[in-house]
Amino acid sequence: MQEIESLLYKLLFSDIFIRDVMEKFSRNVRVTNVTFFHDWAGHGEADQTRRDANAHEFDMVFADRDGNWTDNYRIRHESAVAEAVAKITAGGDIAPSIVLGNFAQFRPPENADPRKPWPPTASPAPWCSGRASSALHYRKDELIALLRVLLRLPIARHTAVLTSLRSGLAAILWGQVFDQVVAIAEQASPDEPIMDGKYSIYRGSVGSTRFLYGIIDRIGSPDCLILDDTRYSSLISPYYLFRKAMRMPGVIVFLGTPGVAAGEDGMTRFIHELRIGALDGICHEITEIAVPGSASVCYELLSAVD
Repeated sequence: MQEIESLLYKLLFSDIFIRDVMEKFSRNVRVTNVTFFHDWAGHGEADQTRRDANAHEFDMVFADRDGNWTDNYRIRHESAVAEAVAKITAGGDIAPSIVLGNFAQFRPPENADPRKPWPPTASPAPWCSGRASSALHYRKDELIALLRVLLRLPIARHTAVLTSLRSGLAAILWGQVFDQVVAIAEQASPDEPIMDGKYSIYRGSVGSTRFLYGIIDRIGSPDCLILDDTRYSSLISPYYLFRKAMRMPGVIVFLGTPGVAAGEDGMTRFIHELRIGALDGICHEITEIAVPGSASVCYELLSAVD
């Protein structure tokens, strides 16, 4: 706790800081039957204490009288939140356990239509159970290993882009980690996106740069790109277009699909060619997370100098 308290000197509003940290662990719960009444000292407009506080707040935090924060203070706040989350999760598997526990509680809505890409039509199935919309194609041990690393990285967790929505359950899973999940449901002709709370489902072809640029125009800068397709041709455009648009620092995750034959594994070939600079003349630093008895999971951490 002392390590977390040491971050507060960077900020002005400690209550918002604590709220945002707790939200990352799904511990920010609204209690509607409790009301707090604050008796603020020095809160009158004519009070000198209030005038001094206003001057300090506008000097450090506010960009205008509507309450909008300056870009500098927002970056400071988000960096402190990310650092606090990293300190909390450094000692064990508390964060992965919370993510998986929340995911396990998902139940599909009664009106879910199996003919449509969203919402998922089934509750979480056994791990590594296929690519259908009612299945999850990740291995649990691989995902836990990835979450241990991902949740400690100094990145914001606002928006993740999932480039292959063959399983709606994968989007639900990443929704336990990020505030917003943007997923691409592959189809030949683009269609209007499906908006459902924190989930945005864009329908079109990942091979169409015009379609991908349209997504970027609407969502802005993502914090994480999740590539979990097996097709080499479906990895190149999303990688380069979303990489260029990402907020820094950001992360790109490479998730293979267990059980894919070597000749069909476009992900392994793609990672290899990035590492040796065969695609753009740059030898990309892609870190491997080794998981015993399975293929590795990889990620690329991006910084402002990349």
